[in-house]
Amino acid sequence: METFVNKVAHYIKKSSIPMEDWVIVIPSERAKQYLQKALFEVYGRPIFSPEIVTIHQWIKKLIKEVVLDKTHLLLELFEVHRAIGKEKIDNSFDEFLQWGPMLLADFDEMERYLISPKELFVNLRDIKDLENWSFGEGVELSERQKRFLEFWDRLPAYYYAFTERLSSKSATTSGKAYRKVAENIDLVFGNNKSSHFLFCGFNALSKAEMSIMKQLEQLGRGHVLLDADAYYLEDPVHEAGSFIRDFQAFSGRKEWEFVSDRIRNSEKKIELIACAQITGQVKVMSTLLNEFSEDKIANTLVLLADESLISPLLHSIPKKVGEANITLGLPLKKTVLRTWFELVFKVQEGIVKYGKAIVYHKDLLAFWNHPFIYSFVNNAEKFELLEREKKMRKFNTIFQDPAKIMVSPRIDAIFQLLYTPWGNNWGVSVQLMRKQLQLIFKELPDESDFEKAVIQSFDAGIIDFENCVINEFPEMLLRTFKSLFNQEWSTLTMAYYGNPIDGLQIMGLLETRMLDFKTIIVVGMNEGSMPPTNPIQTLIPMDLRRYLGLPLPRHKQGLFAHHFYRLLHHCDELYITYATSSEGMNAMEKSRYLLQLELELAKFNPSITLVKKDYTLENSKSLTQKKVIEKSPEVIQKLDDLFRSGISASAIKTYLNCPLDFYYKYVLKFGEEEKVEEAVESSQLGTFVHEVLEDLYRPYCKREKDGTLKEKLPPHILEEDIDRMLEQYEYLMRQKFSVYFDGNPDAFTKGKNLLSFTMALELTERFLKHEKKELQASYNKSLQIESLEERLEEQLELQIFEETKAIKVKGFVDRIDQLDGRLRIIDYKTGKVNAADVGKKPGKNEVLDVNYLVQLSKKNKHFFQLMVYCFLYQKKYSVCPATSAIISLVNLKDSPFFIEKGALSMNELVDLFPEVLKALVEEIYDPEIPFAHKDAYHSYCQYCE
Repeated sequence: METFVNKVAHYIKKSSIPMEDWVIVIPSERAKQYLQKALFEVYGRPIFSPEIVTIHQWIKKLIKEVVLDKTHLLLELFEVHRAIGKEKIDNSFDEFLQWGPMLLADFDEMERYLISPKELFVNLRDIKDLENWSFGEGVELSERQKRFLEFWDRLPAYYYAFTERLSSKSATTSGKAYRKVAENIDLVFGNNKSSHFLFCGFNALSKAEMSIMKQLEQLGRGHVLLDADAYYLEDPVHEAGSFIRDFQAFSGRKEWEFVSDRIRNSEKKIELIACAQITGQVKVMSTLLNEFSEDKIANTLVLLADESLISPLLHSIPKKVGEANITLGLPLKKTVLRTWFELVFKVQEGIVKYGKAIVYHKDLLAFWNHPFIYSFVNNAEKFELLEREKKMRKFNTIFQDPAKIMVSPRIDAIFQLLYTPWGNNWGVSVQLMRKQLQLIFKELPDESDFEKAVIQSFDAGIIDFENCVINEFPEMLLRTFKSLFNQEWSTLTMAYYGNPIDGLQIMGLLETRMLDFKTIIVVGMNEGSMPPTNPIQTLIPMDLRRYLGLPLPRHKQGLFAHHFYRLLHHCDELYITYATSSEGMNAMEKSRYLLQLELELAKFNPSITLVKKDYTLENSKSLTQKKVIEKSPEVIQKLDDLFRSGISASAIKTYLNCPLDFYYKYVLKFGEEEKVEEAVESSQLGTFVHEVLEDLYRPYCKREKDGTLKEKLPPHILEEDIDRMLEQYEYLMRQKFSVYFDGNPDAFTKGKNLLSFTMALELTERFLKHEKKELQASYNKSLQIESLEERLEEQLELQIFEETKAIKVKGFVDRIDQLDGRLRIIDYKTGKVNAADVGKKPGKNEVLDVNYLVQLSKKNKHFFQLMVYCFLYQKKYSVCPATSAIISLVNLKDSPFFIEKGALSMNELVDLFPEVLKALVEEIYDPEIPFAHKDAYHSYCQYCE
């Protein structure tokens, strides 16, 4: 296969020009070694290589001025902006950054395309005058409209002042460097008067570049070799040849060397492979490589159309691939460095927000669990971090003082740097970030090669930005600096080292220029990746850009079209994968180039075999399969253990609501994830109210929590006692909230927590006032508290499917009291309750038996709980309560809600309870009834979802 670089090497050998006079200008650094290898093979012996440079390197060498990078240029333009705008405009850097980069890019394009500044600014002014006229005669312009027009008036002043400022510093822009060489062609002969310049493989050329090449050709010192094919070059509407046709017209040449006609005439095998999953594409690549021979792999290119797939691709390269070279490099923004800087800026944003260094619990956990930190902590440190994390969750510690978080000296050193305030000193900020990473680098173990390489790549790439920041960096907001910093470091890549010529080659699209391969696997060829859909950011209207010959969106499409189609010049086998995901906003469409291959190229070239395939990762189980747990002997054994240790009314209630939830929560003992609660949950709010009421009523309680009588019996509660409680409850509630938030009183002084605190006070106050009214309406004007939060339990032996089972029933009763001589069992609820929740009146012919009570237990959510409490109390004290009730703190007016059992007496209810329990337990044990979601009547719990 005679590749393009081989043709270039033959061209050089056939010429009579001495090797030392050649300057080979190429579009990318990647092609340099391929060209040197081709020269060695053509000459058949070692030779001194001619100078081979990229066009950017070549231009920078030809001028005396220093070409500044984008960040330096932005700062210089900002100084011009401040000097010209003065008091008429917002001259903050934050506002400037919204349009400054676009103006800088427009200035650069104006230079590259040799546009007269005067012509551009006159046309812009005319366009804005027309827009001003469209406001209407006599219409008073708003302040914003006036500022808008003033901005366009200042553009010429910006340009000339910016140019003069750079000139005074012997500096320039990249575009102005191209313009200077185009307008002073003698500069190219400064080092060697006899030089000849060979331009190879260029496509999208600016007017300055075309002018340079044309002038050198006219002088007989320039040689232009195009890497093109007649298929798209001769078609006047094909976008892949648009730039080359423009250059043809500009140069006046009609014939070009090396223009092939292989796309229409050579045999090619093309496979288009649709993948339902995005990552499935790298699996396709792996499968193909496994099928290739070693010789074939050596002439294979894996082209990443979607470079975000680099990480999964690296993990999918088969072992049989001996040598591989990755040219595109891994973008640092796709490594753990991204999450580190997200954490760094979150911390600093918190410092700005609160006016001091304060540790937010999520940031602290992110720091402890970040791969950088977790890679080097030892077992003792891991244990200490785990204990600190448990304590945070226990006390709901939302914020902490960074000075009080000391784990170990080496972790603390990094932590204190992280929480050092920047104070808008951006030079210090970059230095602190580098110090953090340097300390991490020092602590990382030897096996953390990847993390070390990431840190080294960042540290080397950010030095220029740090130097720029240190020297008179303007004031700006933190979010502006964050945007500028991310813009700078996110372009950095970590280079991979391998054999640059032999073996499997993995590249991005731009690295393929001038290079040819027999077999190509393109991964991720979707619209948006190839071609990319990034819009042109410009202040110049599109119609004016078209008039002046500046690039338009279609030019970018033409640029990538040529990159793609030139791959077909010498390719014999082409495999292309694309994703077919169609889920909502993430819907993906295959690249337009694939449609062109199907609808156009296959018709022009009958020797092309085009095959379409589908690839889907196998799913071992349907994600929507209903969860059903059969009652195996192992499950039955766990049920025995559960009932033997003790079952509560709430556990039975959980089973009645969702058997699957019961299985996970009580049989397998899956608990809920512990986490720091930033806002008080409704369940916790209810706990606070319960605890405060217990504290208020405890001095009047006859029994201890274990049920033993106190030596000195307390008095009954009177109205004046309730009045004292109304004075004490707020203080007690504040204590509860303070302990919950680890002594931080500010945690519930605003936002959701303040609302929760206020609601808890409101519920408690309303209950006490309701209690006072109940006392006033009572017969003897007093209330006797028997016990509070008393634990009750009873061991039963039940015959379950002809087998005796030990069943322990247990429960904590909120309150047992006597009012007007009636013994009551009371349960508080902070949610809304209605009469149907505690039972129902039976129908005329309804039999009040065990089945009746079982149905009440299943359909009335609080009935079974009240029945359990009555049974347990009767068993412990041999006294049956007069009634049992729910008091809802939400709808107190309707409370209490007494248990509704029909004509049954409380003694009859208690006597029937063991049979009711037996019926429910038998259902739980029944092997014919698996643990499954009752979707006919019940909502989905966290396990069924």
